[in-house]
Amino acid sequence: MKRTAYSLILAMLALCGACRPSGTATGGETDGDSIVGARFFALADRSGYTELTVFDPWHPGAVLARYALADSGAAASVPDSLTRISVPVRRAVVFSPIYASALDELGQLSSIVGVADVAFFPEGDPVKAMAAAGRVADVGASMSPSTEKIIDLHPDVLLMSPLENKGVPAVERSGVPVLYMTDYMERHPLARAEWIRVIGALAGRREKADSIYQAVKDEYTRLSREALAAPSRPTVITERPYQGVWYMAGGNTYRAHLIADAGGVYPWAGEPSTLSGSLQLSEEAVIARGGGADCWLLNELSPLSPDALTEALPHARAFKAFPSGVYYCNTLATPLFRDIAFHPERVLADMTYIFHPELRAGRSLSYYTPLVK
Repeated sequence: MKRTAYSLILAMLALCGACRPSGTATGGETDGDSIVGARFFALADRSGYTELTVFDPWHPGAVLARYALADSGAAASVPDSLTRISVPVRRAVVFSPIYASALDELGQLSSIVGVADVAFFPEGDPVKAMAAAGRVADVGASMSPSTEKIIDLHPDVLLMSPLENKGVPAVERSGVPVLYMTDYMERHPLARAEWIRVIGALAGRREKADSIYQAVKDEYTRLSREALAAPSRPTVITERPYQGVWYMAGGNTYRAHLIADAGGVYPWAGEPSTLSGSLQLSEEAVIARGGGADCWLLNELSPLSPDALTEALPHARAFKAFPSGVYYCNTLATPLFRDIAFHPERVLADMTYIFHPELRAGRSLSYYTPLVK
């Protein structure tokens, strides 16, 4: 089971790097040469409703879906080309702990009536506890959910992250509005974090969502400036191979931007072939370019020890970072995957702690654990 889960997480990480589009759909706020504002959604106030446009990350300039977020108590006229969603949403099915946590933060936890992939919710997550108690329905795996269960819940909306050319047509045909959240395709952490505004519009909490995003942006910017002003500039590699392939994030991806904003140097940041995709590397290739890295970040599904890492990866000792520069996150015990979308500043804080010993005074780690304590 753990290997299956690890395979799924690796696949999703690979997709997050490999499917990056090469152009912008909406423009987006910029900071120097980096796009830090969301590119793949737009909110516009219309007469009697809010129009939400979700742009297609795989086809630059194209629209994936358009929605009308209309007050459930109003009889607003909505164009037939828009999918109507009654707001504030009172019954939601979510396919990720990311969206569940956003609804919780906005004070709308009680609106969640169904979840997918509940096994991947971190320990201690309130929605996982609600599912265990039978107060929230488990609709199965996000890749193959139970359409019947979803329809029986009569949700106002289903929130899911689509893959290219993949959806849930049976649910759509039933009349359940499916909101395709393409936040995970945003290149910059702050661009992804801005999608809290979409959740806020659904929850009827737009002002609160705007306030959350602004606070995240301010803290992320502050931490990044502090990290970039630090004297240390460690080289950083991530993850480990699975079935002989080392999936390494591309240079213009979410993960690479996090490392750069934390003052780290990413060995594949400037390679043209990685600017819009991920690499599938051999161990030898990673050792050749990243063997001298100072820091090595791993996402795992259980506690990790030096012996366990070398058993899984005999070449681990070939890396300069092993063992004292290795930090891992047990993603089933910590809320890393739940928090990383809408609170990248929290993950950035861990990275600045790891990358810059001179900045550690009075701080502690929230997600990562040193391999050698």
